[in-house]
Amino acid sequence: MMIRKRYFIGSILGLLLFVSTSVWAENQIETKKQIQQEIFQSIRLFEESLASRQKMIESYNRLHIKSSKKQPLSGKDLQELSAGTSTFLKQRKKLYKLALKYEKEINATPKNQISKDIQLAKVSLSLASTLIMYDNWMLAVSQYQNDSLLRFHLNNPDSGYDIGYRELGKVASSFASKRKRDRVKNAINWYKEHKNDAVDFENYNYLSTLIINSPSYEMIQKNDTSKLFTTKIKKTTYDVYDAGKTVKNETINLVSLLFGNTVGMVSTRKGKLYNNRKILKSKSNLEAGDILLEKTPFRLTDRFIPGHWGHAALWVGNEKELKALGIWNDPAIVPYHGAIRNGKNIIEALREGVVINSMKHFLNIDDLAVIRDKKLTDDAKKEIILNTFRQLGKAYDFNFDANSCDKVYCSKLVYMAYGDIPWPTSRTLDRFVVNPDDIASYALEDDNFKIMMLYHDGKEIKNNKKIAMEKFLDKKSMLQAFTNK
Repeated sequence: MMIRKRYFIGSILGLLLFVSTSVWAENQIETKKQIQQEIFQSIRLFEESLASRQKMIESYNRLHIKSSKKQPLSGKDLQELSAGTSTFLKQRKKLYKLALKYEKEINATPKNQISKDIQLAKVSLSLASTLIMYDNWMLAVSQYQNDSLLRFHLNNPDSGYDIGYRELGKVASSFASKRKRDRVKNAINWYKEHKNDAVDFENYNYLSTLIINSPSYEMIQKNDTSKLFTTKIKKTTYDVYDAGKTVKNETINLVSLLFGNTVGMVSTRKGKLYNNRKILKSKSNLEAGDILLEKTPFRLTDRFIPGHWGHAALWVGNEKELKALGIWNDPAIVPYHGAIRNGKNIIEALREGVVINSMKHFLNIDDLAVIRDKKLTDDAKKEIILNTFRQLGKAYDFNFDANSCDKVYCSKLVYMAYGDIPWPTSRTLDRFVVNPDDIASYALEDDNFKIMMLYHDGKEIKNNKKIAMEKFLDKKSMLQAFTNK
């Protein structure tokens, strides 16, 4: 009887242990799904922050000229400063929250591989957020800090943009904090020890690339960081509001040194087709409406675009061709006459928004495909070109929502221009997404489209372009785990 009782109790305990283990495993899987979704959402935040950084640098370069010449800032200049500062502060608040959210994960003790994956993903999210904040300061904000006129305006409150008093000075103090820097160094040391561990998260490569290529990643590990980040208070005699901090010359020189390699964030080298003479000469063979696909494996953004092709753009033609189509003097095109005459014939959606660029600018890439609808009528071509020009000036769509019109991302530009084409889409995070690979995939299956030009790894593919293109394509959708099938 006693043996049966013990057996019964043991069975119950075993069952409870099994149920408990199963529930724990299910919770781990659910947590992993949540982290996967957070990675995608964080990438959007990181990209927005990198775009804002670039805009702040461009604004500084323009406004500093006025400041150095003792010229007044216009009303538009002041609005630009306030709008840029407001965007920066809002993004920094989100980055700071994410950085703190998972900071203590380095002290966790994972029980299995899933736990290890989750831990490394969380630490990477925290560290990437932190390093972006440091890089934003070094490469963009610190420049304003060292211009007395611009610093004065950025430290003054602007209720219209919800900017408080001495916001820039507060960020400078946070940047200079040795205590915070030591915490970041601790996280970096932990990350270096585990960065080569296998991680089963889609888009994780984006996070690791962002971290390793951050200038702050290397700097914070150095023993002399205290000198690089030391700040001093400098109060002005003409206005008590200007109590901003100025970074020492060591940091400013470092900013100049790192500036060229980090404005685009992150680009590790030039593209293999950069300044390719053959392509530049053969661009006369392109026709308005041609679709351009490219791949830049050396850039950060290429790391989270699903599939092979990472970017799409449209060739809108030259003056002669647009006149032949009868749309040269269309109101949508007239403002860009000068740009077109100067060789800017490509419209594309980049971080800074939808812009018109030259082929020379576009060719900082490794792979290139030019796709053409062979049966496109002149009327259809006109509509495509005009639709494309109408997108110029729109902001970049960091939500990657194909079914919205106010903002545009790269392949969405093609999606909108070729409005009659049923481009394939996937449903991701309750949004319809069209990717560059979707465009390439459809073009392969539709006999109306032809691959006019194809380059891979810097080399031209002259024969069997269709077969080569088929090999490139990876039809997995973005964040497949969250795609509604």
